[in-house]
Amino acid sequence: MIGYLKGIVKGAGNGSIILLSNDIGWDINIGEKNYLEGSEVELYIFTSMKDSDISLFGFETSMDLKLFKMLTAVSGVGGKTAMNLVTILGVSKINNAVLMSDHSSLKVPGVGAKTAQKILIELKGKIDKLGISTSTNINEGNSISNIKEDVVSALEGLGYKTKDVIDTYRKLNDMEKIHTDSSDEDIIRAILANI
Repeated sequence: MIGYLKGIVKGAGNGSIILLSNDIGWDINIGEKNYLEGSEVELYIFTSMKDSDISLFGFETSMDLKLFKMLTAVSGVGGKTAMNLVTILGVSKINNAVLMSDHSSLKVPGVGAKTAQKILIELKGKIDKLGISTSTNINEGNSISNIKEDVVSALEGLGYKTKDVIDTYRKLNDMEKIHTDSSDEDIIRAILANI
C-alpha cells in the first residue's frame, strides 16, 4: 500500500494530478483541490482496490485522510463522493454538520438527503476520535463568530449536549443577550439560564 508521496506535479485536470515521484508518474485523485504544474506536492495517500481498478486518493493532511476513510465506511459513500465532501467542505464544516445534526450542510455532488442523513448517523460518535477542536464556527458570514472551546467543554462537563449548547448560544446571540466579545463566564451563565 502507498501511504505518502512527495513529488512534482506534471499534469493536472478533472480532479486529478500526475505526480512525478522517484521517476514514476502517479495518477492521484485530488477532488476539488488545485495544484499548478511544476509545483512540489506532499500528499497522504489512500489506495483503493476494487475489482480490476486501483485508484489513489491524495490529501494534504492526515486529518483529511482519516475523515475520508470514515466517510468511505458509510454505506453508499464511494471514494469520489467522500473526496468531494473532504475537499469542498473540509474537516471543520463536516465536523460542525455532524455536531449540529445538520444534513443540509453536507450538500455536495453525489450526496443527497438520504446519504447525508446516513453520514450524520454513522459519524456521530466516531468523528470525536479525530481530535477536531469543538470550537464551532456557527454562521461564517454572520456576526456570530466562535463558541470558544472552553465554553463548550465546560457545559459538556456539566452534561449538556454540544448541539443544545450551540443552539442556545445562537438563540441568545440573535436576541443580543450575549455577544461575541462576551467573557466565557458571561456566555456560560447566559446559556445555563436559557438551556
